[in-house]
Amino acid sequence: MYGGTFPLIKFGEYNRQQLQELLEGRATVFFATAYGNPSIKNTVKEICDRHFSSIFILPLFPHYASSSTEVVLEKTRKYIQQNKPGLQAGHITSFYRNHLFIEAFADRILSYHPEGYDHILFCYHSLPLKHIRAVENTEYCYTTACHETTRLIARRLSLEDGHYETVFQSRMSDQWQGPFAKERIIDIARSGNKKILLVAPSFVSDCLETALELGVEYQELFIRNGGKELRLVESLNHHPQWIRCLENICRDNGI
Repeated sequence: MYGGTFPLIKFGEYNRQQLQELLEGRATVFFATAYGNPSIKNTVKEICDRHFSSIFILPLFPHYASSSTEVVLEKTRKYIQQNKPGLQAGHITSFYRNHLFIEAFADRILSYHPEGYDHILFCYHSLPLKHIRAVENTEYCYTTACHETTRLIARRLSLEDGHYETVFQSRMSDQWQGPFAKERIIDIARSGNKKILLVAPSFVSDCLETALELGVEYQELFIRNGGKELRLVESLNHHPQWIRCLENICRDNGI
C-alpha cells in the first residue's frame, strides 16, 4: 500500500484529477473500479443523477480481454440501463497502439538503463486459452495485441533481436496463454544470465499483483536459480506522457 492507500486507487484518482485539468470545459472525469470502491454502480448513478447527456467509457486496460475490458463495459451498460435508459454511451476496447502509451512505457524503461541488463522480459497477464481462441484472428486477439505491444516498444527503444521477449504471468493451469514467465526466468538464470529487466505493459498503474508477484516472487525465483538481479520497471502511474495519452484518447473520440 502507498501511504495507507491501495496503489491502484491512488494512481487512478491522480489520473482522474490530471485528466480533468486537461479536459476542463469539455467533460467531467470520473474514476471507478470494477471490484471495490469507488464502484461502477455508484459512479454511474451519480453521472445519471447529474443529468449528463452522454458518457464515454475508457477501461484502463491497454489490451482487450473478456475478463477485464468486457466486464467493465457490461457493468457500466447494466447500471446505465437501470438508471437512465437511452443515455448515449461511447467506449473504446483497447489503446495499446496509441503512440503516447508506447512512448510513456519506452521512457520508463530508458530510466532503468536497459543496456545494462542481459535480458528484458515483457510480461503480460495470462488468459485461458479458450478465451484466446474465442477471438483469435480478430481485432480483439489478445495474443496478437501483446506481441504487437512488445514490438512497438522494442522498436521505439531500438532493442536488438534476442535481447528481449514476450512472456505471460499469473497462469492458473497449462491451458493458459504462454510462454510462462516463471519457466523462462528459471531458464534465463540457468543459462548464466545475471540481470533481467522486467516490464509489465498490461498494467498502467502499479498494483499489489505487480509489486508482489513480479517484483518480489520473480526476483526470489531468479536468485534461487543462479541469477543476481531481477528489476521490475515502474508502471506508468503518474507519468506525464500517460496523462497526455488519456487526453489524446478522449480527443480522438470527440471529447
